[in-house]
Amino acid sequence: MRRIILMVAVCLAGGCASAPSPGSRDAWAPPAREASAATPVEAAAGHADSGDRASPSAGPRALLGGKDLAGWRVPGEMAFRRHGEVRWADGVVRLGPGKPLTAIAWAGEFPRSNYEVQVQAQRSAGGDFFCGMTFPVGRSHCTWIVGGWGGQVVGLSNVDGKSAAQNATTRRMTFETGRWYRLRLRVTSERIACFIDGEAVIDQARGGHAFAIWPQQEPCRPFGIATYLTGSAIRSVTLRRLGE
Repeated sequence: MRRIILMVAVCLAGGCASAPSPGSRDAWAPPAREASAATPVEAAAGHADSGDRASPSAGPRALLGGKDLAGWRVPGEMAFRRHGEVRWADGVVRLGPGKPLTAIAWAGEFPRSNYEVQVQAQRSAGGDFFCGMTFPVGRSHCTWIVGGWGGQVVGLSNVDGKSAAQNATTRRMTFETGRWYRLRLRVTSERIACFIDGEAVIDQARGGHAFAIWPQQEPCRPFGIATYLTGSAIRSVTLRRLGE
């Protein structure tokens, strides 16, 4: 009896916390997720994404627009020394065929994970890849090849040391010269996904795999779009950060 009287007195003094109501946000909030440690394979391959976590999902940011190529540069070193003409006109960037490579590369910072890029591109001349999209994957980089190896190969270069024509992402597709294609790249902490005109063409897990680029693509880091012996046109590049 004394214990009951004491408990009632404490509650009357304000010592009992009230439970949240069913409509309270705190009542239904999920538990905080603990940060998982990188596996030895991920650490060795440089897949850690520290410094690029928990960014809220935001609307797309246009990287290509306005009246010129502000924010971009034209690589002129290594395999790009004999690049083709790069012109901006009427909202479209035209990359002339290089000997062998022509590209535009983003000159600013770029997220390493949890982001999505959308590009509209077309092959205007030649018969090889009209979009070699180099992009960050954690501390590494990779290149999404669209229309390579004679014009039809789609894949990632490189995965576990194998090129876009030799790994599990390899796919053959037919591309029409002069036709615009919608390319979408999504990089999360777990996967790399690629879409062409809304169709999923690549779904590659990151864990347990190493990603790298050919030395020729180094000047395109952190993000760039290159062509190989081929003319290309690009009329839209947007970047959107993804929430965890």
